[in-house]
Amino acid sequence: MRGADMGRTYIVAGAGPAGLAAAITLARAGVDVEVRERSVSAGARYDGNLQMLTNYPDSRDARDEFDELAPEASVRMWPQTSATLHGPSGKAVVSRSREPFGYLLGRGSGEGCLDGELFRVADSLGVRFRFGERADPDEVDIIATGGRDVYGVAREWFGEMDLPDGFTVHFDNRDAPGGYGYLLVADGRAVLGVAVTRKHQQVEEWFRRTVQWFIRRYELPSIEAPSLSGRVSLFVPSTGMDARGGRYVGEVGGFCDGFFGFGIRLALQTGRMAAESVISGEDYDAIWKRNLDGRHDSAMINRVLYESIGHPAYRLFISLAARSDFRRLGTLLYRPFLAKRVLVPVVKALGGTGDGGPHGERCAWRRIVR
Repeated sequence: MRGADMGRTYIVAGAGPAGLAAAITLARAGVDVEVRERSVSAGARYDGNLQMLTNYPDSRDARDEFDELAPEASVRMWPQTSATLHGPSGKAVVSRSREPFGYLLGRGSGEGCLDGELFRVADSLGVRFRFGERADPDEVDIIATGGRDVYGVAREWFGEMDLPDGFTVHFDNRDAPGGYGYLLVADGRAVLGVAVTRKHQQVEEWFRRTVQWFIRRYELPSIEAPSLSGRVSLFVPSTGMDARGGRYVGEVGGFCDGFFGFGIRLALQTGRMAAESVISGEDYDAIWKRNLDGRHDSAMINRVLYESIGHPAYRLFISLAARSDFRRLGTLLYRPFLAKRVLVPVVKALGGTGDGGPHGERCAWRRIVR
């Protein structure tokens, strides 16, 4: 196997968590690397936002994994060991875990925020950055440009709010079709949002309904408009490579939690894997398929059941969460049980392949639930 060509520069498109993880890994190995990012800085779009670094389904703690990638980074993380879940009835169920099921962290370019800290580590290692510039697709070695196809959409408000720290989710198709509403709070910083996978054109209405539900339930101050518009790009990858050998990482590669839609941990992991394939010369598809161990098939089945069954599925999940360790439950959802292995070929056959779709031959399955 031929490894990295130390006589040339490797190009990474995108300065999000996936692209920065790839750049840091390459630079530590002595590879010359340049990152091209169309925004004005790393994390500019998310400044002040909170997101979740999941601590499942991997057995290794996410914080230890992050510290191995970037021990110099001082990212502020808030461990989450308690989740408050509301089903369609509105009743609150609290699920706890002995170890954190995830870590809330700040996004953006500021001190202590994920993007800014990773940028500073990469910069200290000699990575060159060209902001405000799109990369030429024919020159890119690692593609970390975020999701393309819109499977779902999201609206969020984030800012300061005087509330206790917490992770709260509301499952109800009347307010969030095929998705959920959420309230995340850490040290006076809050995110209130909705993610939906159906009726996208009405997302502003779903945001309004979700905000009103949380205001009534938790006596929050009035929120007039979202701070951020986002999209959810969920698909099951058959390959992480393009025709010319570029490696897709993070959401653009289909690497995303198919149940809740969280993507930061998989972005960091696949960014490292892509860089390691450049360094060693090993096939990238072989690396990620070995390390992710079929979890995408389980995620696909989770998503199909979640959307097709609806409220009964939400109630079952909340009931299980009430009786389980929440981190262990998250891990359990991604285990390839026999029933899931039987369903995988059926669902793929019903959904078809991605040929001709937005992801082309890279997609092993496309949506069958409308």
